[in-house]
Amino acid sequence: LPLLLKIIIQFRFPWYISIADITIRRYGVGILEVFRSLERTTEKYYKCIANIEFLRKCKDADLIPVFLRLKLSNQRLSRSSEVKKARRRLLDTEIRNKEKRLSKLYKRLSQQRNSLKSVVQSIDYFKYRMFIDEAVNKLKMIWYNTHRRKFIKLRSSSRTDAGLLCPDTVITNLSDYHLSEVEELALANGLEFSLPPSKLKSGSYLANFEVLYQNLSGSGFNGIEEDEVYVKETLSEIAYSSYFNFNMSRRSLLNIPRDQYNALIGLSKNEDIIITCPDKGSGIVILNKADYIKKMEEIVNDTTKFKVCQEQDLFRISRKIERKVRTTLLNLLKKPGHVTDDEYKRLYPNGSHIGVLYGLPKVHKTNVPTATLR
Repeated sequence: LPLLLKIIIQFRFPWYISIADITIRRYGVGILEVFRSLERTTEKYYKCIANIEFLRKCKDADLIPVFLRLKLSNQRLSRSSEVKKARRRLLDTEIRNKEKRLSKLYKRLSQQRNSLKSVVQSIDYFKYRMFIDEAVNKLKMIWYNTHRRKFIKLRSSSRTDAGLLCPDTVITNLSDYHLSEVEELALANGLEFSLPPSKLKSGSYLANFEVLYQNLSGSGFNGIEEDEVYVKETLSEIAYSSYFNFNMSRRSLLNIPRDQYNALIGLSKNEDIIITCPDKGSGIVILNKADYIKKMEEIVNDTTKFKVCQEQDLFRISRKIERKVRTTLLNLLKKPGHVTDDEYKRLYPNGSHIGVLYGLPKVHKTNVPTATLR
């Protein structure tokens, strides 16, 4: 800017007074609202431009943003050409909608600029535009970095047809076993991914409906026997029909491709490796079973932290600990009256199980594989 213009702007807009206070003193609250409205519209306008550029970049690279991906229970369908075409059509539609919104924002922006320009002095209008442009330029950098990170993540995840996580970011293989590409894709779903059961167990499945009927019976049917019979027959029909239908159609319920399913079955039968999660964060870690056992034995053999239990009967060990806890609760809490009978019953240990010792690899450290205990 020319030096004289800078001096005039600094004189009319001192740095120690906010632009909002100056506007209120000079033009009133109404003009401040017009200025703020112009500021918001300008931000929306340039953000819409940034979004359109990102979507077009994704389209040119044949990438589908996460918010446009169709989540299907059967991943075989997600790899089909029909689904891919639908995703591309959704992307084209989203770009057209953004362009329509951009056109509307441009008209609104022009109107608001003219409205502000007509009620303030030219030098003040110039300052307002400078103030808004500086704020928007900072936001542009944030939008650019955000879209850049998203694009890199989309490009890395495109290694899988279904848009799953990149195996390299999920799997840490510290074993001697070499994973095939199919096994990597199957494990990239993570440890939280679950396969549908091959067959329902009749006892546990039907018991859920029995519990539901008992809960409904406890609330009562207003003494109407027909309602109770109707509910019982309806629940029975739903329970048995769903049970038999599931077992008959279980082959079509597989939520990953058959080759990945077979790969997971093969990995589960591999007795030379251990598949577990890391000590911190998420993901999958693969260890040699021999290394895992050796490290766990080193930890357990540390006499400063563990000691050998002479009793081999786990049930007796559990009962012995329960008796100690019960005695402590009775003498220190119940008899002195610190807890009520109901609280004592809730705290009363019964049917306890011995804890399971296991190790988790610390992959975030340089000296791996190591294990920590939980």
